[in-house]
Amino acid sequence: MKISIIVPIYNVEEYILNCLSSIVNQKKIVHSVECILVDDHGQDNSMQLAKHFIEEYSGDVEFKIVVHERNRGLSVARNSGLSECMGDYILFLDSDDTLPEDSLYNLSKPLEFYHYDFVLGQINTMGLVSESPSLFLDEGEYMGNEVVRETYLNHKWVRYVAV
Repeated sequence: MKISIIVPIYNVEEYILNCLSSIVNQKKIVHSVECILVDDHGQDNSMQLAKHFIEEYSGDVEFKIVVHERNRGLSVARNSGLSECMGDYILFLDSDDTLPEDSLYNLSKPLEFYHYDFVLGQINTMGLVSESPSLFLDEGEYMGNEVVRETYLNHKWVRYVAV
């Protein structure tokens, strides 16, 4: 199984190295990982820092860079990453965010037992003045120790698990 991580990059030079470090420092990666960086034509040194990071990196994460000719926005950047990815599962990661070191393992572990359409993980928000409400999910059937849920999405029923 291959996991694709799509990271749009736009004016985040203060955060990009922490973001990329959190990807390559994952513990217990049991699957192939590709990371697609989308250069959304920012005005700072974000992409220079990212390119230098990739040049110095020697590990199992495969990096690709997609370059926009001009700033096109977050949604287009994510879609550009989607058009280049080869993964069976996709993780969107904002370039000012970091992944806890066991994220990929925890998110992919349920996929060893069942082919879910998607897996949801918990999100910790830091540095905000106000808190956002947590995503509320209805209870579903139990499979092992996880609650399996179904929802109607894009005109079909999909199954997912929240970890």
